[in-house]
This record gives sequence, structure tokens and C-alpha cells, in this order.
Amino acid sequence: MSEHLATKKNHQLKKLARKALFELTDEEYHPNWFNDPQAIKRRDRLLVILGTPIDPVRKVGETKEAFHQRACQYFFDVRPGLEERVISDLLAGKKVKHVSEAYQIPPSKLTYLRKKYHLFPKQPTNTS
Repeated sequence: MSEHLATKKNHQLKKLARKALFELTDEEYHPNWFNDPQAIKRRDRLLVILGTPIDPVRKVGETKEAFHQRACQYFFDVRPGLEERVISDLLAGKKVKHVSEAYQIPPSKLTYLRKKYHLFPKQPTNTS
């Protein structure tokens, strides 16, 4: 019984969050909501309640490369099991283009995984 009540409360909370998010981001009533830092924070909190992942933001002093790595890892962290499936396909010899199309993953994310797991093809050595 308590499990049913908790599920019902969670459903009501998400319903209220959806309504608040819609009202907050309605450009007819709030045309510049995205320029308001408080509105952005509120939107992010509502997205967390709804279970929607929030894209990472570059931290002050963070290098472009470090941010890119963190953002790529975050991409796979919010999609459980995807990283393992992609790596197993790459190890099985599937082409990057095929894997990118099959999983709808941008090539930059695949490049990140290939670097992370050292999956670049071996360069032919010049023996002459």
C-alpha cells in the first residue's frame, strides 16, 4: 500500500514539475527566460525532478579538452550500457561510421571512446 502511495506522489510531483517547466519556458509569456540565470537554475531543478539529464557546462578555469572529455563521458554515463555495447562492436571490427549510425552517436563521442580505450588502428610501420 505504501509503495502505491509513493508511486502516486512521484507521479503527482512529476506532473507538477512538467506544468511548472512548461510555464517557465513558455516564450509567449516569458520571451527571454533563457537569459535569466534564476530561470535557468529553476529549469535545471525541474529537469532533474523529471529525470531528464542536463548537459554539463564548462567550469571556470577548465580547459576545452578537459571539458570535452567530461562532456563525452557524461553522454555515456546517462545512457547505461551504451559504452559497453559500442566498445564491443568496435572490438568486433565494425566500422566507426556503422556504429555511429546504428546507435545515433556523434562521431566525436566515438573518437573519445577510441582514445579512452586505445582503439585506434595500428599504423603501418615503415621498414625501409
